[in-house]
Amino acid sequence: MPGDGTPVGGRMSEVVPKMEDMLSDADRALLDFADSHPRHTGVKEDQIRVSLHMTSARFYQRLHWLLTQPEVVAEYPQLASRSMRSRQAQGSRRRWVHEVRRSA
Repeated sequence: MPGDGTPVGGRMSEVVPKMEDMLSDADRALLDFADSHPRHTGVKEDQIRVSLHMTSARFYQRLHWLLTQPEVVAEYPQLASRSMRSRQAQGSRRRWVHEVRRSA
């Protein structure tokens, strides 16, 4: 099966790497953190700095990029779904604000 480290097409030269081989330890830590801390709070911002040694802006940039990778979506389906819903809601709010400002 692709992605599980087994041969594809029966030939060892076509081995597809496992997802854990493709993600860095830092990426996996970031995804695990995001999965276990769903709420966006000030405490979460502090924990991002302390636990992951990055700014919250960089955390969300990296998280959103990782969630565009099919392997990550397959491994973290709830996180991917939650992120997609959040981005859709933000987009709706932005469009609404833009329409209100344009009509004023």
